[in-house]
Amino acid sequence: MNLFEFTNIQNDLSILLRVVIIIIFAGFLGWERESSGKSAGLRTHMLVGIGSVLFLAICEILIEQYKQFEPIMRFDPIRIVKTIVTGISFLGAGIIFVARRKGVLKNLTTAASI
Repeated sequence: MNLFEFTNIQNDLSILLRVVIIIIFAGFLGWERESSGKSAGLRTHMLVGIGSVLFLAICEILIEQYKQFEPIMRFDPIRIVKTIVTGISFLGAGIIFVARRKGVLKNLTTAASI
């Protein structure tokens, strides 16, 4: 069974539309941060957004493809979303820095925006 055997033109256009929408919204958020001189600008926000959309789209394709094995094997979409949130949270946590001498947090808003 080929992974892309069950996709059709409607699914492909749906995925493309999602990618275009996330490019616009994440690009706008990244541009706003970049124009303010803050870290994690346009490119970072667009890459995180595109990665999330494509990961979710691939999982939807897998759920649809293996729907015929429902009694034996089941996909849980909530776990997929949880995994995406965990991965993005891990990226955000790596961005936060604490200045030891001053005791000041840095890049907290950057981590929140991602």
